[in-house]
Amino acid sequence: MQKENHNIALAQPQWIEIVRDFSKDMILLGWKVNIELFPNQESLVAFIHDMFLKDRSMLVELLYRMNISENEMGQALTNANKDNFAGIYCQKIIERSVQRIELRKRFSS
Repeated sequence: MQKENHNIALAQPQWIEIVRDFSKDMILLGWKVNIELFPNQESLVAFIHDMFLKDRSMLVELLYRMNISENEMGQALTNANKDNFAGIYCQKIIERSVQRIELRKRFSS
């Protein structure tokens, strides 16, 4: 008798789902953010870059709120091109949002 595979293949979340996920954290931090600000990944990179330059502590708050560790960010930045820090931050935010979306889908079914 064959053992059944109970792993459910989950589809990758659409960009709009990802934006909704991380924007919830921004709103909980008191930021007045409209999801229409982020039509694509490049817009998030630009937002992160501006935030880094204007108020780095806000960016740290967001990463903390999303449960992205400073150690994880430090490792990612150490192994990457320093000119692309906003892209790296953006990628970590997207990865964490995808994880949270997939967890919610897995436990809601």
